[in-house]
Amino acid sequence: MIERGEGLVVFAESQIRVYLGFVLIARNQPVTMEGSDYWIVLNTGKVDNPAARTPHTHHIALIGGTVTPITGGFKVTGGTLKITGNGNATFPNSTLEVDITGGSTVAHSNIVLKFTGDAAGHFGGQAIHGVVAFDAPPPGN
Repeated sequence: MIERGEGLVVFAESQIRVYLGFVLIARNQPVTMEGSDYWIVLNTGKVDNPAARTPHTHHIALIGGTVTPITGGFKVTGGTLKITGNGNATFPNSTLEVDITGGSTVAHSNIVLKFTGDAAGHFGGQAIHGVVAFDAPPPGN
């Protein structure tokens, strides 16, 4: 779960496959968003009404990004970003940066997403922080 500063809560799982410094795909994974309790109090005041939270879904895929090393991990930039909203294409003029970092015990434990362009107006212009729950070895290892 990731919570935006504006009060939307994001629930998501994703998969990123990195080969020889090139991202083939950050898998097209579902993302569920809805208004947090804080957002509800500020906007509708109807905490007990699930529809007031404006739940909706997104699928996000980043295809063909470039991987560069950063302190404690790597950054994915560029590539083709595809985002849907409730099954329809959305935010065509957008980019996504992904940082994966960690430490000596868990090499890839943290993920940070940073949207720009049209998507930043919806997901927020600030970094979205999350956790890497499973770090699989590359194929063949």
